[in-house]
Amino acid sequence: MCILRPAFFVLAISLLPCFQANAAVVIQRNIAPSGGSPGQSYDPASEGGPDFFSASSTDLLQGLMATYSGNDYAGGLTDSYPSPVGEVATGVSAWTDGAIIGRYPGDVDGDGVTSNDLDDFAVLHDGYGTIASGGYVTYDLGAPYDLTQIDVFLGWNDSGRDDASFNLQVAGPDMVFSTVETYTKTDNAGGGDPVTNYASISIDAPAAQYIQLEITDADNAYAGILEIDAFGTKSVPEPGTMVLLALGSVALVAVRCRK
Repeated sequence: MCILRPAFFVLAISLLPCFQANAAVVIQRNIAPSGGSPGQSYDPASEGGPDFFSASSTDLLQGLMATYSGNDYAGGLTDSYPSPVGEVATGVSAWTDGAIIGRYPGDVDGDGVTSNDLDDFAVLHDGYGTIASGGYVTYDLGAPYDLTQIDVFLGWNDSGRDDASFNLQVAGPDMVFSTVETYTKTDNAGGGDPVTNYASISIDAPAAQYIQLEITDADNAYAGILEIDAFGTKSVPEPGTMVLLALGSVALVAVRCRK
């Protein structure tokens, strides 16, 4: 009979990464100044209010491309809800370009098309209702990192679809995801001017390689996301931990065979 040594199962389990949120979500909102002309840009780092903020151009996700799965649409928005007016979105590259510049809605050149209203967004769409069945935005960091903070910037060219609910999930190289925080969209700001919402989430996620947003709800079928930033340092196992992992691996396959 072959018997695995149970003590080493305890050792192996104790060395698995533990993902958890260690602080509440910090939420800030910026409403663009009233009176902007159609197509005019505004920067929430210096305009509007009451809060001012900017995205990072040096975070771990800078320049990475997300994969998207789940609901039926992600990327360049060509027809807005409910009538086709030609709003244009960038696509998933907008989420890691370091920019969160918004624009005022309206027909820029009088041709009936509100072009470039959403040109720093990637827009998620799920028909003509709320996003309730889950769409997944996933990033692969390429190696394990000890993550400490995730920032998500959401918004719209008016106050109608400026926020979305999501679960923040992380996983190690095994791609087994754990939810570390849930964000619930706030009330609409009102007024019709461009709105940007900023959710900063402090986490304790050692040896995480994958970051995922599960979008669970949005206003009027669309979720406008401007940027996703991630912060942390590359995981470097301590020498003692590496020795224990090696011993645990050997012990887990070692058996004592008895007749």
